Amino acid sequence: MAKDVASLFFSVDSVTDKLLEPVQVVDCPSAAFLCLNRARNRLYAVNELNEAKGQIGSVSSFSVDTETGKLKFLNSQSSRGYQPCHLSLDPLEKHVLVSNYGTGSVVVLPISEEDGSLEPSSQLVLHSGSSGTNKDRQEGPHAHQVYWDTSGKNVLVPDLGQDRVVFYQLHDGKLVLDSTKTCQVVNGAGPRHVVDSPGHGRFVYVINELISSVSVFSTDSPSSDGLLRHVQTESTLPVVPEVEVSACAEVTVHPNGRFLYGSNRGDDSIVIFGIDGQTGRLSLVGHQKTLGKCPRHFTIGHNGSLLYVANQQSDTIVAFHINTTTGKLSPSGDVVNVSSPVCIVFD
Repeated sequence: MAKDVASLFFSVDSVTDKLLEPVQVVDCPSAAFLCLNRARNRLYAVNELNEAKGQIGSVSSFSVDTETGKLKFLNSQSSRGYQPCHLSLDPLEKHVLVSNYGTGSVVVLPISEEDGSLEPSSQLVLHSGSSGTNKDRQEGPHAHQVYWDTSGKNVLVPDLGQDRVVFYQLHDGKLVLDSTKTCQVVNGAGPRHVVDSPGHGRFVYVINELISSVSVFSTDSPSSDGLLRHVQTESTLPVVPEVEVSACAEVTVHPNGRFLYGSNRGDDSIVIFGIDGQTGRLSLVGHQKTLGKCPRHFTIGHNGSLLYVANQQSDTIVAFHINTTTGKLSPSGDVVNVSSPVCIVFD
């Protein structure tokens, strides 16, 4: 979970989800995002190496001892691009998909059936063009996530530089563009991550990094040119922000489907929205300060009662109780010191 030097793994109380003592520190340079397979015995990480030094990114694989949680390094492969920032497994767990932010590309890496290690990439998909609205951040394409929707058929790739979400499908290990669907956000929004509604996937929620907002789209009846119907866009910031500069990072929907959470780096808060199950529309519940700086990532524990925030710039993981009736958060008192945490996954 630590961005600069290593990944740090903790044991977790199986009943309370409370973080317990550290189990292991594993060398995994500039680990930016993690994912586990369903059996919880393989872990994959993107290594966001130094683009300024001409270092192409990589992807690392580990075996996981399901009894102790300890990791064993298997191998690494090139991501064939700069600044890999996200990865995910296909539903059959035969491939790892990776988004390269720096080069605006998506790469497919087959998984060895023998030991779960990574084979060299089998496909590289390059995005081209950008909206150019934000001259500093949108000078080119920036693929920021590879998200499998609820159906397991579609891969959604928000491109921060293009101000749109691109849809793909994976056929015989190859990504194929689905030109019948796309989410187009307003110019300059900078879509970072997406999530769809649990169970049915009728709505797609896009968190926009550059303008601190969440956009809602309906997957029902796209227009003739493939645009998903825009339902709503809501700010993630308080009515009177406490800071001048803030940027969104992560977004997720509670497993009960009733609440959406998003993180604000700068305002250092989690925004909480209620979700109308029929229309997909959002209604503001409130904001919870993350008790740290720069909440780059957060996740909800297995039983849905706790939310864990990775405060990258204050070196803490902070846990919050979730009121599953109202969606509101409250500090649990559980704080763990970790150097530059940027991603949290549970086995």
